Amino acid sequence: MVFALLAAGCSDDTNQDTASTLESKAATAQTEEQNSGKVQTIEDIEGWEHPTKNVFERYGLQLMKVELSHDQTYPTFYLSTDPRRLLTDPGFQYELAEANGYWDYKIIYDDQFVEIYADKASKLVNKMVTSSETIDMFWREENGNRHNDSYTIRYGNRIIFSDLNGGIYLNELDGSHLITLSDDYAENMSIHANELFYTSNASIYRLNLSSGRQSVLYEGNDDEPIQWMELSHNQLYWVNGKLQVMDLQGGNRATLLKDRIILSPQIVNGDLLYASRDVTTDRFTIQRFDLESREKRVVKQGIDDLYGMQQYEDGIYYLTRTRSPDDGKCTCSIQRMELDGSNNTVLHSFTDNVHSMNVAGDWIYYVRRDSAQYEVIARLSLHNHGQEELLPSSPTYRMLGEWKLIEDPDIFDSPGELNITANWLYYYNVYGHNSYLQALRLPN
Repeated sequence: MVFALLAAGCSDDTNQDTASTLESKAATAQTEEQNSGKVQTIEDIEGWEHPTKNVFERYGLQLMKVELSHDQTYPTFYLSTDPRRLLTDPGFQYELAEANGYWDYKIIYDDQFVEIYADKASKLVNKMVTSSETIDMFWREENGNRHNDSYTIRYGNRIIFSDLNGGIYLNELDGSHLITLSDDYAENMSIHANELFYTSNASIYRLNLSSGRQSVLYEGNDDEPIQWMELSHNQLYWVNGKLQVMDLQGGNRATLLKDRIILSPQIVNGDLLYASRDVTTDRFTIQRFDLESREKRVVKQGIDDLYGMQQYEDGIYYLTRTRSPDDGKCTCSIQRMELDGSNNTVLHSFTDNVHSMNVAGDWIYYVRRDSAQYEVIARLSLHNHGQEELLPSSPTYRMLGEWKLIEDPDIFDSPGELNITANWLYYYNVYGHNSYLQALRLPN
């Protein structure tokens, strides 16, 4: 009994110390929780100093008040000026995100709002959320643009395109609010953060989409024009007779492949997929090149008259074009095989010349010869291989300083490489009375 009392006494002292410590920690945690839940309201905007204030002023937007929450790391900006299109403009939001140190934030005007989710470590804006939509800034459309000159690209809820004569432009998804970004000729466009990377003849450029600042990352020889470029994992890969790589600042340049990559290069899951021609047999081989291990492996070899190739979802689609040595007529076919080269199937055959294949959505798009209009743009269903549709030739939009609707019965003269972005198909007529960039709104 004496032992029990002594033990109880010792135990009681210990429990009192522990209880005191726990009470102190609980009080501290409660205070921190209360502090983190506090909202600091700033209404004296004139006396408030912060880099974000300068961005709003540059765009002509007036702040009414700012609320700071989450330990004063999350600002909610209340505007007294209607932001209109700026609310979801990627360029504006990137400027604001940079000024805010890439912390998340929110903008409110009347009943409109946008929430910006950013990444402090990588200095990227991940997404923009409004009451009606979520805009994924990393989302890139899966299609064949990257081996068809890549002169159009999606940027948040905007489209950037080059008119292939001289000029880089930006507009909204419906084709409105055309803005000139540069007077450059541009191909092989890629986007990282708020920077547009593109090629022009033999050189590689970087263009800041907010400030318009341009820099040259690689200046090549005009005798070796760049045939293809793509951005992957913060690296730029390009082909000008050989495969090369460098970082996004133009440094650490290296040559990865010296053999001539001549057809449809594209980066898929860390591999460069491309086709090369054997000069001894005049046949083509489709290969994969692991960009990390630098190992090559053959997918399929011994292909006659390969003209274009694209990996799309779980298959590889390719176009063959065989010319008759007697009369020059073409026999073409669109074929599909598994990713390992097996189960090769002819999806559709043509007795007319076919070129400029691009697979997107549920369709294979291409240009083919037509007796009535010289050439037409058509598409083939991925699910019903015998179902071919001609895209309507009217209405069609042309680049005449701005997008305009023009009725023209001879709209398709000779369309070149097809690009597909959002619900638009872009093409540039190689020759003819309408030889400039056009965009056709795709059917549903």
